[in-house]
Amino acid sequence: TKQKPIWQFELHDSQRFARGLEQLRRGLAKKEFSYWTVEMYQQRIALLPKPNRLTDYLARLSIQSSVLFPPLSTYRDMSKALSAQALDLAQAGQAAEAQELLQLAEGLGVHIGARARLLIDLLIGYAIRFNSLGHAEAVYQDLEQPQQAAQARAALEEDVAAYHQVRRSWRDYDTNQLRHTSLIGLTFMPDFMMDLTDFEPMRSAEQTVASQAALLAFLAALVVLALLLIGLGLWDWLRRRKTPAQRGVLLFVGWHQIARICLLAVVLPLGIYAFYTYVVTARWQVYGLHYAGGRVLLEHVFIAAVVFVLLISLSYAAIRRRADELGLTAPPAIGLRDRRWAIVCGSILCLAVMVYLIGWWTGVFQASFFSPQLEEMPGIWLTIAVGLLLLGWTLREFLELYWRRPTLRRFRRTLWRSMVPVLAAAVIVVGLFCGWGLARLESSTVARIQGNAAYSFHDELEKSPFASLKQRYVQQRRDASP
Repeated sequence: TKQKPIWQFELHDSQRFARGLEQLRRGLAKKEFSYWTVEMYQQRIALLPKPNRLTDYLARLSIQSSVLFPPLSTYRDMSKALSAQALDLAQAGQAAEAQELLQLAEGLGVHIGARARLLIDLLIGYAIRFNSLGHAEAVYQDLEQPQQAAQARAALEEDVAAYHQVRRSWRDYDTNQLRHTSLIGLTFMPDFMMDLTDFEPMRSAEQTVASQAALLAFLAALVVLALLLIGLGLWDWLRRRKTPAQRGVLLFVGWHQIARICLLAVVLPLGIYAFYTYVVTARWQVYGLHYAGGRVLLEHVFIAAVVFVLLISLSYAAIRRRADELGLTAPPAIGLRDRRWAIVCGSILCLAVMVYLIGWWTGVFQASFFSPQLEEMPGIWLTIAVGLLLLGWTLREFLELYWRRPTLRRFRRTLWRSMVPVLAAAVIVVGLFCGWGLARLESSTVARIQGNAAYSFHDELEKSPFASLKQRYVQQRRDASP
């Protein structure tokens, strides 16, 4: 069904064109044809250490694309020039010269296709031969040689039929499996590689990197909060240098309390989430980030909100108790009735998140229920709701201390200063243990990206059904050889 365009050609320097034709004749007479790009790639990769991070693997893909892809467009332009010039010669009545140029163009395509090392080599060879045979029909029609024109047309249709037969042979895979691919695989891999590739290591590495990014964002938020509290403490010290009795006090709640806070607010929620992630992602139904991005985003924001609320609440309670022990004026403990609106809204939202996650894994809230364009929107909407509730809770706690209880100004200043060590301890615990664990997990998953789990441009032709098309060009070149 594809219309073949006919190219036009303007010759401005016949001597240089003649020299170029002579070089092309000499080149096509040779038996070997190689860019040596695969060998260059193997030499460069051999100099690199084994990949330890996902960025190392991406760097190798970048090297592949920069080394393995030669300037094949030059050969396509060459074939267009030869075919167009052959058409001009045929219109001028120079039959022998026109036929020679057509043979050179067709021979160039067969030569490239027969010696193809990469899939792109083979496709360029096919495109060159397709172009030359399309022009050959027009050339022989201008030369009033209908039999040769019919032969060129038949050869063209035979090549197109062989090409589409190969295409149809790898179109019968289940498109639902695209949900289980990785982002990198979906970006770089052709469709016929989907049934030949184990996406689990790459998919796991991408999910680990996404967790690292979420961890980094959470740690950055805690550091910013700690710096803000340090700034408030410094401002308090500068304003009240002459009245130290009114300045806030730096209270140390004790290592036991800090350990308890980190255990309950950080280790326990993150441990539960790690267990949930391990149990769920150990199943074969794991989905790639391109399909489950909304759900993953909701999980990260929700667990970060839980850790933040527990961290601030437990830190406030520990500092208040410590102030009572030292005889400082402190507010009474905040009971459940004081936070009833936050508890009600938080419980409803937690229930909604649980229902969504359970429904997502059971298939109710996946793309089969929502339209494909909105498959991630429920998770994003819930993520926004979690963020808004967290913001409202934070403002409410701040305003409760700042305006409604003006007699507790010194305790408020004490709270700002005393919360910094707790936040610092939480950052250290989360950064060391979670960061180290995710780094080790990424390293182990990247190490498993080999064999059927790895993807490389230099071996995709061997794994693809297009290898049969290459054999056609090998046979055609063998038949054309004297």
